[in-house]
Amino acid sequence: MGLLGRFFGPGDTGSFAELVLYRDEFSLVRDLYQHGFELACKCLWLLVAAQNSVKRGNPDDFGDVHPDRVPEKQRPKNLDKFDKLSNA
Repeated sequence: MGLLGRFFGPGDTGSFAELVLYRDEFSLVRDLYQHGFELACKCLWLLVAAQNSVKRGNPDDFGDVHPDRVPEKQRPKNLDKFDKLSNA
C-alpha cells in the first residue's frame, strides 16, 4: 500500500500513468487505504514474532541491536510491550 510503483518494471510505467482516480472514488480509495494500513499494523506483531523466533529462537527476544534514537527504557522487552508501542 502506498508503494504501487515498485510493482511496475522500468518499461511498464506507461500503464501506471494511465491510472485515473475520479472525485467520487477518492473517499472509497481513502477508506480502503486506511483499512489496509490499520490491518497491517494489527498484524505486524505476527511478523516480528516469526522473525524473532527464526533469528533468536524466542518470539520475545528482540536482540541487542536497536536504533540509537530509541532510549534503553523504551525498547520492548516482549511482544506485549512491542504491541503497545505507538509506532508498532
